[in-house]
Amino acid sequence: MTATQSQQIAPATGSADGRLEPSEALELALSPYLDLHRVCWLRLIERRGLDGWVKVAVQHYFVMKTTPTLLRFCGQEAEASGDTFAELADWCRIHAEEEQPHHEWFAEDLKFAGYDKNVLDGLIPDDEVLSLMGSQFALIAACGPASILGFFHAMECHPSDPDAIIGLAERLRVPDEGLRTILFHTEEDLEHAVPIQGMVTRYGQDPATLAAMCRGAIAPFLKWTELYARLALA
Repeated sequence: MTATQSQQIAPATGSADGRLEPSEALELALSPYLDLHRVCWLRLIERRGLDGWVKVAVQHYFVMKTTPTLLRFCGQEAEASGDTFAELADWCRIHAEEEQPHHEWFAEDLKFAGYDKNVLDGLIPDDEVLSLMGSQFALIAACGPASILGFFHAMECHPSDPDAIIGLAERLRVPDEGLRTILFHTEEDLEHAVPIQGMVTRYGQDPATLAAMCRGAIAPFLKWTELYARLALA
């Protein structure tokens, strides 16, 4: 869940020959989008308050629900590619198992706002989320399984600041039970960042793979920004 402030997991420094490391190249690709993402989030909260927070949280539920399927698809593609992506295939399998219950946890959290699992299961994700998650499946199928690392670099190597989340929740009067899964992710993402960055470094040595990672990394910030901007004007 986006808050007013996020932490960036520091990427590796440049190589001896002056080339950017893949993690640095990803950050460079993201740089035009980060400030706009933050500004649009703050504008949404200023204009819509708790209602805006809840509407975004519902869309995060759909991302959580879709992510294990995305990981399993990527793992299948990685296994089909042979030994080259064996590490990625193993990571996808383990990560899918870890992520599987998270949307159910979040559905419990959202009960305070009137969104239990029965209500959520009757909804369709907003266009921005359909576009975001669909783009990740398309990149894996068209450009190779390592493209998924761009998405996870964006989502799990830029964790929200828990203090900022708690401060915003107090301001909006979000109850503690509405924050359980969100705050869990701020800690879990710090642990996940290390293997993600390691694979970004290894698989990102191929220019075409790195370009696909960059497209995958941009999509979350771009699509969340579009969602915030639309909701702020609704």
